Amino acid sequence: MRDGGRDSDPAEVGGHRIEDRLGSGGMGVVYLARSASGRRLAIKVVHNQYTDDDEFRTRFRREVAAARQVSGAFTAPVVDADAAHPWMATLSIPGADLGTHVREHGPLPLPRLRGLAEALRDIHRAGVVHRDPKPANMMLAEDGPRVIDFGISGAAEFAASDVLTQTGRIMGMPEGVVTFYGSQGDQLALLDAETGEVRWRQPEPGDQGDCVLDPAADRAHLICTAEPEDGKTTETSVSEIDPATGKPRWTVEAEGSLQMLGRQGGHLVFTDGVSMTRGLTLIDAASHRLTVRRLAEPRPEASRAYLVRGTVYFTRTSGGVRAVSPRTGRTLWESNTTLERQGPPTASATPVYFASP
Repeated sequence: MRDGGRDSDPAEVGGHRIEDRLGSGGMGVVYLARSASGRRLAIKVVHNQYTDDDEFRTRFRREVAAARQVSGAFTAPVVDADAAHPWMATLSIPGADLGTHVREHGPLPLPRLRGLAEALRDIHRAGVVHRDPKPANMMLAEDGPRVIDFGISGAAEFAASDVLTQTGRIMGMPEGVVTFYGSQGDQLALLDAETGEVRWRQPEPGDQGDCVLDPAADRAHLICTAEPEDGKTTETSVSEIDPATGKPRWTVEAEGSLQMLGRQGGHLVFTDGVSMTRGLTLIDAASHRLTVRRLAEPRPEASRAYLVRGTVYFTRTSGGVRAVSPRTGRTLWESNTTLERQGPPTASATPVYFASP
């Protein structure tokens, strides 16, 4: 380790070799590290005062999953993370931060200011709000600005009053609108789509961790992710909500921090929002049997996953797409395109289309 390190600093984090201490702040310590393949990483390790806070770890896990969805040319892609002992690794962005640049060189010229605006726009388009857009979180790389550190700041500053604006807190279905309800967002409710009248209310499960609503085939599913107190593997429960009563029709327990991609045939298809190695999880909608489908090739780093017309597409930050069969886990095809910041794919019977803003 270089001179910036301290004797108390770890030699590695998550298998990534620590090379230097870049700085520290109210949330944690930032290290320069190398992955096993030699990639330069910036790893932020959260201070111990937060690691015993169950609420923080739950929010951290969700924010890491959200950060993975911000796949653009203006952000530092998340490469690895661990919510049990919170830390997050992103690609290291060489260059000075905005505050340092302004102190040393004065105000930014207009074109570079526009670049910062585009960076924030890119994040918002992915459904993520940066709750700490300070100059230290704006890196000025040679090829353009990068916004960093929005995942951890969001986990620390989540407010209950924002609950109805969060992705996964409200969804429509034929019977009406299912949403988290109440001043604390601690109930599930079905609202009439025309009048807003409450049809039913049920308490949100209080012992299942952090919950979101996800639709598939016009059915509401409650997906709750919890971290066991004994530090074992993160667990997710998936329940289909009965639109007549608001109670679960069935519940399936699974390992990992699952995110629903959609429904393919008779199966609900999930990917892991934190782990890049877990593969796909399938739940039979009729028998509720769970199957873990290993991928023939590891999921690409810093990729987003979509299920479109029966195929799972992994899109990479810097360009490139991999198509995978959810039924077998086999790679159908891969294209190393140069299209950056792909949006959700749209597929017809033969071609698949990707758009870049």
